[in-house]
Amino acid sequence: MMTTAAPPSPEAATRDGAQAASADFAEKVREAEAAIRAYVGERPGRQWTLRELREATTEGRSSSVMTTALFNMDDRGELVVDYVASTVTANV
Repeated sequence: MMTTAAPPSPEAATRDGAQAASADFAEKVREAEAAIRAYVGERPGRQWTLRELREATTEGRSSSVMTTALFNMDDRGELVVDYVASTVTANV
């Protein structure tokens, strides 16, 4: 007896597409974090505005990727972000 699998439902295809997009976004965030880490590592003791740091390390990445990278690094304590003053210092 031969059986065939049912084709994937549109919902499954959408989930797979969303998972791929999520994985792609996460990879771009990791790359942005690495760029930020390298940039601040070459300039110890400096302080930047959020805009300066973002512009120096964006390299064509979207603002959502850069914002997520900065938030992640702030959450992990790699950066100290003063959201009121809009400044960033490396915590190394």
